Amino acid sequence: MLYPILLGVHGYGMCLALLLLVASELLLIVARRGQATPARAALHLGRYAGIVVPVGVLAGIALFFAGGWPLTAWLVASLVLVALLIVVERRFVSPWRARSRPLLEGTASSDDVRVLVRDTRALLGRAAMMGLFGLVVLLMIVKPRLGF
Repeated sequence: MLYPILLGVHGYGMCLALLLLVASELLLIVARRGQATPARAALHLGRYAGIVVPVGVLAGIALFFAGGWPLTAWLVASLVLVALLIVVERRFVSPWRARSRPLLEGTASSDDVRVLVRDTRALLGRAAMMGLFGLVVLLMIVKPRLGF
């Protein structure tokens, strides 16, 4: 009974997190014209994703133990990708989010919004995070036999 619950929390949680990240990026595209409302909504969706991801990851770890899974190559590769995702988030996205406080507080001008939303380094970091996230999902679904 516990295993299907953990599987649902893990699977749906991670899919919801990825959906929130994609929706956030779409809102940031709209906000490139200096509109604060979609930019603020995008930042809030990113925060929600930041809450959902750890819940999904913890459920995945619990699944590993509850299901008695062996430590396979695809699982190790997934863990390496998750570690890389964390590094990318901390180096590229977290500093950008820290600079977004005025926007969340409603004190950012239209020019401030444009500068924040068009930050190339943060955009590349967010894109890399979604790509890595997608690779982890792919590995979890396909579970390929990796030869290492």
